[in-house]
Order: sequence, then C-alpha cells, then structure tokens
Amino acid sequence: MLDVEAPQVGLPAQAAQQAILVDTLTRGYEKIPTVFAGVSLFIGSFLIVNTFTMLVKRRTRETALLRAIGASRRQVSRAVLMEALMVGLAASAAGFLLGLGIAAVLPRVLRGDSALPGGPLVIGPRSVVAAFGVGVGVTVLAAWLPARLAAKTSPMEAMLTAEQPPSAQRFRLRGAVGLVLLALGAGSLGSLGGAKDASEENLRAAMAGCGLFAAGLIVLAPVLAGPVIRLTGRLTGRFGVTGRLARENALRDPRRTAATAATLLISTGLVTGLAVIGHSTGQALDRQAAAGLGADYVVSTRSTTTGIDPAAVRRLAETPGVRAAHAVTDSTLFTGTGVRQISGVDPATVRDTMKLDFVSGSADDLAPGRIAVSATLARESGVTTGGLLNVQTGRAGKPTPYPVVGVYKDNPIARDALGSRGEVAADSFLPGSVQRVLLRTDGPATAALENRLRTAVGNNPLLTVQDRDQLVREAAGTMGGLLNVMYGMLGIGVVISALGIVNTLAMSVAERTREIGALRALGMDRAGVRRMIRLEALTVTGFGTLLGLAGGLVGAWAVGSLANGAMDQYTLALPWGTLLLVCLLSLAVGVLAAAVPARRAAALSPLEAAAHT
Repeated sequence: MLDVEAPQVGLPAQAAQQAILVDTLTRGYEKIPTVFAGVSLFIGSFLIVNTFTMLVKRRTRETALLRAIGASRRQVSRAVLMEALMVGLAASAAGFLLGLGIAAVLPRVLRGDSALPGGPLVIGPRSVVAAFGVGVGVTVLAAWLPARLAAKTSPMEAMLTAEQPPSAQRFRLRGAVGLVLLALGAGSLGSLGGAKDASEENLRAAMAGCGLFAAGLIVLAPVLAGPVIRLTGRLTGRFGVTGRLARENALRDPRRTAATAATLLISTGLVTGLAVIGHSTGQALDRQAAAGLGADYVVSTRSTTTGIDPAAVRRLAETPGVRAAHAVTDSTLFTGTGVRQISGVDPATVRDTMKLDFVSGSADDLAPGRIAVSATLARESGVTTGGLLNVQTGRAGKPTPYPVVGVYKDNPIARDALGSRGEVAADSFLPGSVQRVLLRTDGPATAALENRLRTAVGNNPLLTVQDRDQLVREAAGTMGGLLNVMYGMLGIGVVISALGIVNTLAMSVAERTREIGALRALGMDRAGVRRMIRLEALTVTGFGTLLGLAGGLVGAWAVGSLANGAMDQYTLALPWGTLLLVCLLSLAVGVLAAAVPARRAAALSPLEAAAHT
C-alpha cells in the first residue's frame, strides 16, 4: 500500500478545496432529513386538523353555552387556538428531545464507509428556536380551521342534537377544485413526458406536478370516499352484519374518513414512488455498470487517503492468467457547478478496459492538458466538444481552462471526466498514486484467479478485488442503502398515520357510545364489536392505500421519464413484491391501530352506554 502525503505547500488552498469537497458530500444528507421532516409535518397537520375538528364537534353544546352567556366568536376561536398553542409547546418539547436522540444516531448510519467527517453533536440556539417555532406554528395553523368552525357555531345551531351533513353544493365545489388540481398536475407532468433532460429545473417542475396531483387527490378524497368504499365494502360485507356496519360507519362522515386516509395516502404514495424509482434505477445501474466496464477484474482502495503500491501493480500484471493491467488515478475535479471526480487513464489503452460510448469526440485525443467529460457534466457546465472547461484538478493552485476533446455517455467506471494519468497523478492530493487497477484476463473469473490476485496485493484488507458481477451488485447496493435510509425516515410518517387512525377511531367510539350500547343490547357480543371497529379501520386504511398507490405510481412515472435522460438504460420497472408488501403493511397498520379503540368499544356495557350523555 502506498500512503503518500501531499507536500506542505499551498495548505490554505488545499484546506479550502477539502472544505468544498466536504460541503458537497454533506449537502445531500442535509436536504434528505429536511425534506422528510417537511413531509412528516405535513402528515402531522392532517392529524391535528382532524383531532381539533372532532373536539370542536364534541364540544358543540359547551360552545353553545359559552356563546349564550356572552362569549364572542373571537373569544371562542381564541380559546381553541390557545389550546393548540399549549399542545404545540408540549409536543415540541418532547419532539426536540426525541430529535436529539435521532441526531446522535443518524450520522453513524449515514457515514458508513464514506468520506463524511465525524464530529460532536452541536446544539445551537437556532436549532432550538426552529424546533419550537415550527412545532408550535404548525399546530396553531392546523387548528385555525377548526377554530373558525367553532367560532361560526351559533347558540341555536349548537343546541341541535344531530350533526348536519355537508351540503351537496359544497361537495360539488370540492369536486370541481379537486379535478382542477388533478388536471393541472397531470398537465404539468404530461408536458415533461417527452423531456429527456434530468436538469434541476425539470426535476423541480416534476415535483411541483406531483404536488398538484397529490393535492388534487387529497381534495377529492371525500368525494371519492363514497364510491370507493362502497366498492371495497363488498369484501368487508362478507363478514356479515359487522362488515356492513363498518362500511356504513366509514361512510358516515366522508370528510373525517378522507382526512384520516390522507395521512396514509401521502406516506404510501411516497413509499410506492421511491420503491418504483429505486427498483428501476437499481436495474439501470446494473446495466450501466455492466455496459461500461471492459475489464474482468478491478482492484481498488477502500480509503480515499491511500493509494496502491506501484510494486503491487507490477505483481498484478505478472499474475498468471492476467493479460493486461491498467492503472487509474482518481482525483477531485473542482468545477463551477461543484466537486466532481476525474479518472487519470492511459489514452492508448482506455478503450481496452472501459466501454466508452462517445456522443461526440473521441478518447484518442486525450493528452496532457486535455480532458473528456460525461454527458451530465457537459450539460451542467454548458460545454461541448471543442470548447473550454475551466476546472481545477486535485491540489492544483488555480482553475485552468481545459480543451474538451469528447463527451461520453455517463459511465460509473469512467466517473465524471477523463484525463491523462500522468497529469492527474501529478496534481492529485496523493502525487503519483494509483487508486484502481483494471485487469483483463485470459479466461472467465474464477475463485483460483481471485485468490492469486489477492496474494499479489499481499491480502491487504484496505484493497478490494472485484469481478464484473461483484461490481454490478455493488452499484445496485448503493441505491439500496440510500433507499433504506429514506424508508426509515418515511416510517415516521407511517407512525403518524397510525396515530391518526387510533385517534380518529378512539374519538369515534366515544361519539358512538350509546349506539354501541344499543348494538350490545340487541345481541352483538364483544367479539362482534371488536370486529366491527377493526373492519372500519381496515376500510379507511384500504381507501388511503389505494389512493397512495395511484399517486405514487404517477409520480414514479413522471420522475422516471426524466431519469431516462440521464441513464439510457433506465426503464420503468414495477417491483411487484415490494408493492404487495407496501399494501399489506399499510393494511396491517390500520388493523393494529384499531386494537386499543376496538378493545375500549368492546368493554362498554349496555347499561353504561345508555347512561352516557
């Protein structure tokens, strides 16, 4: 192993470059938690709205009494908002402590074997203010609509014992607004269907279209609840009277059902979209890695601070069964759009080990002072073959304009740019080092040949020896690891959805105490009551899951159409097993969430229920 230290000259510039590199490496990890925190807050807002709406309706008589003795609309509204403020403060404090625990564990999960630096947990005043400000703000804003509902209730209306259903005009208006949002979202996504440019602008347009489409589904959910639940209710109807009662209970208040299902709609939609995109991207990476590698074996370093000993490179070339060994130096490339990677290769032999598909130009023109770039880097930098790209390689003192001799399709083996190995190695932070050795062999990969290659490098644990199949699996594993982190964060949304179902069913059971008592008096046993509540939860959960699957598949198609521009090998592939698992887990969440409300409902006795007011 070659462990070379860079010369001590130019240390401030080198430190600045390393800071840029670290910032680039951590930028994505900063965005991912922020995005999913926003998703969790959005899902949680539905829970808050639903809870306060149900509380306001339960307190109708109490509100009527306050209004009758002189309380103004503003005072009623302010009382609800003050209650939301107190709840928000308590919840924010608990969430902040929980967040500290997650912040202590998450960096270890994300860091793994990457170059991310370690460091102590830093808690600044900005974090505290943001946690409490966002937590309290979201809670109060979510309670604003229920507060208005409470303030609008007049004393005479509140004395009515039966709740008035929403007017048909309001349902028609909701349906019209929902259809408009769906049309806008579908139109925005459809306009990107022919775009093959995965630029940041197009990705933002795709995300905006997905957001409009999801908003349309959420607005339309109360309108869709009736026909969808009546259709799926045929399955629950097979359970007899309890199944039919569960269906009618879910249809009793479509707005409440839709608000409860909306949390699952969002979480299921995101999981579905990520699963489809991840599965499709993983298969594309498999094909891309297989298509871009001409070598039979790759020997590489595990650490970015070390290189391969030149003597080990010679021993690899002399190993029986090895036809050719080509050394590659990997270094950083600082561009105007961020930090990229450049591979230093021998222009005369690069085609023997890398399957390069040039859009324009050729690798034959590679030489000191000239580079070839990937299609993505060319697009982001706005450069074409024959143009100049102002970049800084490794520890070079200042940016230099390099002529671009070719643009090739993205290739994970070739990285973002190709240059002459002598020049890249000279400017590397480890001057003269080698990070990879690409090997061509006389025959197929065998265990015996792999053992000889490992022996040639001294069985060094800091070096990896991989054949083509192992490299392909590693490329897919990178996407799998990122998806696992995202799934874990989306699990927070699923937990919030489960809490929403528990909360809705618990309050619904409290509202229907006398009704449940009447059912018990008419002969329904405790098991029947529990089954009715569980089937109701299953009905609501199934409704949210169906809408989430539809939204997730549409979003995956829209983003996938752009991904096809970055990876020619990308095709939309549905992971049927994962989608089935998502459906089963969503339904299981509903059944488990109904356990406590179902037990509480079954514990009611007819006499106690009759005495309830």
